[in-house]
Amino acid sequence: MSAPSDLAPWASDVKVKSKKWIVTLRRGLDLNGVLNLLKTQDVSSIRCLRVPGSVGISGLRALLTSNRFASLDSIALQGFADEDDAVDALFDAPAAAKLRVVKLWGVSDAIDIRLARGDFVDRLRQLEIRSSPELTSLDRFFGSKRIAALRYLVINNTGLAEARRLFDNQASAGLETLSLARCEYGPDTVRTLASSRHLTRLRKLNLSYHRDGAVLRAIRELLRTRGLGQLEQLTLCGCQLEGFDWSVLVFPKLRRLDLRDNVVEVEEMTDILAAVPSLQTLIVNSPESALPSRLDRRIVIDDRRPRFG
Repeated sequence: MSAPSDLAPWASDVKVKSKKWIVTLRRGLDLNGVLNLLKTQDVSSIRCLRVPGSVGISGLRALLTSNRFASLDSIALQGFADEDDAVDALFDAPAAAKLRVVKLWGVSDAIDIRLARGDFVDRLRQLEIRSSPELTSLDRFFGSKRIAALRYLVINNTGLAEARRLFDNQASAGLETLSLARCEYGPDTVRTLASSRHLTRLRKLNLSYHRDGAVLRAIRELLRTRGLGQLEQLTLCGCQLEGFDWSVLVFPKLRRLDLRDNVVEVEEMTDILAAVPSLQTLIVNSPESALPSRLDRRIVIDDRRPRFG
């Protein structure tokens, strides 16, 4: 049986969790490298596999059609010259039927049809799509019953223009985490989110980085709604929230609030903590004014720029 260290020629990182392996294949690994890996190593303990585009479509197919990945239930694809072909190879492979986590970079609208009709999607608990400016719509998938198994949905840094069908869909009731950071949706998407009757289990929400004034106003309206009362973590980086009246916020279970890239002075930090007594962590940038000698321990000053790519 292979040990994690045996994968060093093929993998840049191997982590072990609950006796299962999380493996990141090396950038530059090609088809021959993939075939050599499958020929010489026991890969039955690999649960999560991150695949670079250098393997090509043939290398990806070789991985996905191998019957030696007995534990594989999570895959991430990044850097393929033709991401649509990579998505097709993924959806067409028998191994896809076991996947519970899929992470993709650089896809187009073509994935919408595959998600809406893919049989394995009925098992999918976590979907992440990042850095995909050509992705503008997932309406077929958002409006389908196939999202019922989803618990974690991340659509970051994409051209996504609409998400109302997701929030109107009764099958979305299982969602616990939702991120739509750096997307291009309009204010109606935010309003539909705020008024949705289905997102009763939503615990984590990220709507960071939107510059459209109408969307920013809709986000302020959302902060006044009682419809998302189960939220525990809220991330609104770069949403121009300076001067917002936090006393109107009605999220009784909110424990973590990330407001980096908003202008938040020390007095406002204090106001936020007073208005939201459930808060355990408030993350902000350094204020323009001097910090007091003693700062509430719930306040975390973090000047690193958040990345939601």
